[in-house]
Amino acid sequence: MNWTDEEIVVIDFETTGTNPANCMPVQIAAVRYAPFASGQLVELDAFCTLLNPGCPIPPDATAIHGKTDAMVQGAPPLEAVLEALAQTAGAALPCAYNAPYDSAILHRYTGVHAAELGLASPDKLTTRAYQPQQTWVDPMVIVRKVDRDVVAPGKNKLMNACIRHGVRVDGNAHDALTDCRATGGLLLALHKKGLVKRCPTAALLKHTVEMRAEQARALRRYRR
Repeated sequence: MNWTDEEIVVIDFETTGTNPANCMPVQIAAVRYAPFASGQLVELDAFCTLLNPGCPIPPDATAIHGKTDAMVQGAPPLEAVLEALAQTAGAALPCAYNAPYDSAILHRYTGVHAAELGLASPDKLTTRAYQPQQTWVDPMVIVRKVDRDVVAPGKNKLMNACIRHGVRVDGNAHDALTDCRATGGLLLALHKKGLVKRCPTAALLKHTVEMRAEQARALRRYRR
């Protein structure tokens, strides 16, 4: 199947830090889109909630996303909303801007709580975002490739990429729902410009992995 014939779910976290191995989520959003073959951005479902990270939110994190301890007091932990997230994501192809960050956070929780949540049951296996082996679509990798700059500070941030590619964003950056919608709009804009061509899903994902590895090597060379 071609990726443009698949439903796509964009997922975004706001967190307490920058390391996906140990930061705690304070907000999650997911927006599921109809296939891009129509040429339109058609939202099929959306999910968004604040999350209680179980620890104080550092001031530097609050300065970025605006979420405070008072705002998340009484909010559920991530494990309590994984069922609702699965309902929104369905069998859609997962996508995120800087996908390794968001997927790593999600898989920390789905791995630990898989049995109690019944994630191994046949209906949950269709939630591709919960499968650690599933490669996610990543518009950031594409932006870095087509704009030919891996290392420029700030250039490849989501909102800067949206401005360059003519994507209108309604809402504040670093709000999870706003970022999901910005990512969906950016991916469609890249496709309509011919920068992400119609091709089999497997080919797009293979190319994503290859581009990410190439960009990581370029970044290591730059830092040396």
